[in-house]
Amino acid sequence: MRCCVVACQAAALLLATAGIAQAQPAIEAEAGIKRGIELRRRGEDEAALREFEKAQALAPTPRGAAQTGLCEQQLERWLDAELHINEALRGVRDPWIRKNRKVIEESLATVRSKIGRVRVGGDPGGAEVVVNGQNVGRLPLSEPARALPGPVRIELRAQGYAPASVTVIATAGQETRVDLRLEKERTTLAPAAALPAAPTVVVVREPATQVALAAGQGAPASADAGPGTGIRVARWLTLVAAVALIGGGVYEVLSHENKIADFNRMDCSLDAAGRAYQAGMPSASCQRTNTEAGAAKRFATYGFVGAGVMAATSALLFLAF
Repeated sequence: MRCCVVACQAAALLLATAGIAQAQPAIEAEAGIKRGIELRRRGEDEAALREFEKAQALAPTPRGAAQTGLCEQQLERWLDAELHINEALRGVRDPWIRKNRKVIEESLATVRSKIGRVRVGGDPGGAEVVVNGQNVGRLPLSEPARALPGPVRIELRAQGYAPASVTVIATAGQETRVDLRLEKERTTLAPAAALPAAPTVVVVREPATQVALAAGQGAPASADAGPGTGIRVARWLTLVAAVALIGGGVYEVLSHENKIADFNRMDCSLDAAGRAYQAGMPSASCQRTNTEAGAAKRFATYGFVGAGVMAATSALLFLAF
């Protein structure tokens, strides 16, 4: 009988010890949250965030996630704040979350107003989507990619396809749509795209002019008086033309970038046929902006090719004459 009593007491002691051991991380986590709240009251948000993160590592709770997210909001770490506040709101049974849900939801709305979103679509399905160097999933994405306001580089990769990328401008509190379609890689080398052929410049040297000296000044002599006025003018005209064409090309490049930025700000996208639309419906403004962007790109190409031709011609005139 005594053996049974001792065995029961030993078992009870073991269970109590195990219970205390299991509760210890939660106790330490709660103490960490209280230290973090006190640090926030003193305005030491960086130190408070470290306490909240340690508490969550010990024993994650919805309350701890909320305190972490609210502290990150104060520090303007918008992307992390949204993740942790969302995590907290999923704790629907937590008494502290139920009591403070309205305040937490208001904080979430404030944080989301500071974040831009990019909805990425395209072909082929299963392609890897990389946003600012970070893999965010594969097509089709279930939700838009989050990004801080400003330039966002979108890359699409898939085995057997040539990769594609584009840079868009993310706007705080708004969603930008991007569609990328990959082309299959070619198994054989394709000929390079034909560029406008530079005109062939033929240099003709005329025989040296026989200059007759005035009577009494000696015998006639052969003289090479250097390039004529026409050659000298042509040298500088072609050089000026090259500089002007480069300037025009640069202007058109900037114009193209501005049109692309306007296209993104209007939340425009391209369908499979290359037609522009806005938020699921045709848009004349989107189509016009897309057309103007394409025209600026063509004119920039013409400007740079023309500048190359003029520069080569000018150099030839300077060197050959």
